[in-house]
Amino acid sequence: MPRKESLYASKCNEDLGAGAGNLKRWMKLRGVRVKDLAQFLGVSEASASRLVRGQQNITLDDAARVQQITGGLVTPNDLLEDRRHSEVS
Repeated sequence: MPRKESLYASKCNEDLGAGAGNLKRWMKLRGVRVKDLAQFLGVSEASASRLVRGQQNITLDDAARVQQITGGLVTPNDLLEDRRHSEVS
């Protein structure tokens, strides 16, 4: 697992765009696995996987942590948008 500090590493220069999938794209660009995200958030891998797919509710605290570890590239609004898109699909 990458050290927590590596999750805070400098922002990606790649523009993630707005809306659904930002967390998933950020994880792919940074090489962060679902297992790593789960450990950082203190949730099960299954919960983290559902979160990445937009199928899991997220607490405000976890949304703030996601925003923190992504250097602000994935916002709580993005996570809500991810969830909206998964409900429509």
